[in-house]
Amino acid sequence: MDFDYILVTLVGKHKLYSAPLFWKYIEGLNIQPGEILVSSTKEIFNLFMKPYKGRTPVRWVHGEDDTGNDQIESTTSAREKLRQEILETPYVWSAWLDNDILVPPDYIEKFQKFLEKYPDAVLVNSFHPARQRNERMRHGLGSSFIHRDVLSAYPFTMATLRGKNLGDDYLWKILMSQFSSIFGFKMPHGAFFNVKHAIEDGSVREFDENDRGDLI
Repeated sequence: MDFDYILVTLVGKHKLYSAPLFWKYIEGLNIQPGEILVSSTKEIFNLFMKPYKGRTPVRWVHGEDDTGNDQIESTTSAREKLRQEILETPYVWSAWLDNDILVPPDYIEKFQKFLEKYPDAVLVNSFHPARQRNERMRHGLGSSFIHRDVLSAYPFTMATLRGKNLGDDYLWKILMSQFSSIFGFKMPHGAFFNVKHAIEDGSVREFDENDRGDLI
């Protein structure tokens, strides 16, 4: 079954190692996106695109404060640029992937199945295995589907308190969750899709047996 969506990712220099695997898995999707957006500096984009052999159009975008590192200022700006650009397209759903997340071929079919169970969902926050060995899962937007209505509700912003910065996907996700808790918007979260995490040493982190029970 066809599904019209846009796929987006943000790339920093510290995660360029994952580009070959990331593109290999994206090219293996049974249902390809209509377009792919990559938010990064131009230099990083050119390096990131070298392994890409797919046919889906890829467009480069750049957040004003994204300098290509892994600091909150860069990642928040990169996500906000993606949000703005998505809203300029007709796509209803966007698939948000960190560029070290590896998705199975039936990733989109599984999401379609998920929508049959949660037809009113507007944000599906799917957890992914952590890179760090002392963590099980990460709860950011590294493997998530977002409806355009949610993206139009609020930008990705950064807050600073006594020299400490909070932003990127975590602050935005906390704010959006209030629409769920107060108004009842459906924003399910959990380990829904069997994604993997590419590690810098060349290994791939997968969900362990304790987490697989929730997978679709």
